[in-house]
Amino acid sequence: MTTLSAIRLRSLAVWSLPFLALGVGLRVAVGPVLSEAHRLGSFVGFVVFLLLPVPLTLALVASLRRLTAGADGFDAVPGAFRVRTDPALQAAFLYFGYLTGMSIIAGDLLGLLAVVAPMIGIAFVPQFVLTPTRLELPWSGIPVMPWDQLMAVEVVPVGRRASRRALRFTLSGPGRRPRTETLPLGRAQDGTFLARALQHYAAHPEHRAAIGTEAELRRLREVLAAEAVSPKAPAGSPPSDASPSPEPGRSNG
Repeated sequence: MTTLSAIRLRSLAVWSLPFLALGVGLRVAVGPVLSEAHRLGSFVGFVVFLLLPVPLTLALVASLRRLTAGADGFDAVPGAFRVRTDPALQAAFLYFGYLTGMSIIAGDLLGLLAVVAPMIGIAFVPQFVLTPTRLELPWSGIPVMPWDQLMAVEVVPVGRRASRRALRFTLSGPGRRPRTETLPLGRAQDGTFLARALQHYAAHPEHRAAIGTEAELRRLREVLAAEAVSPKAPAGSPPSDASPSPEPGRSNG
């Protein structure tokens, strides 16, 4: 099984089907409430049906974002590091399961489509996938990026909202002429950590082979945390506490 196939199946198992099942369970649980709403009229019943799961869905998004706040969002899967997507997608599966819950239970065509849809959705969700040889961005429209072509990565704003960010990649193109690619970040993705991690592997090929292991993920986090606390001075610059060189004929004493 390829790396990307393993990542998609793992994503499906971890945060798609369980939330779809939760939505189906919610639909069954509120059945009596919906029956009472329909007695007030078909329009009222339809509105209640659509709006009933919204508070739970919003609470789920807020809780998941709070739990992942400040986390780097990296997961180690066999042969790669995957960057987690926005928890709002999990809530979307919950709502989708709620809408199609009775069809899933009945096993009709709509129910079959409800189960298959997450599998299709996972395949089309852009992801950051770090492998020992390159950075892969499936379904983003951006070609794969071999580490040796990655020259720089920076976080840039997108539009007028400060919360909307993207990664801008500078790559060596044909004839070593640089080119740039930009990919939006999800709200749950730590763009600063991701940019520094990508630059780390572009500059340190000796660590790429271990990508995908828990040990390498721990080492990466430790290294980047240390660099964040004590950033290295630019090459060629003197240490900040260095004493000035004495003038000819004078001493510092």
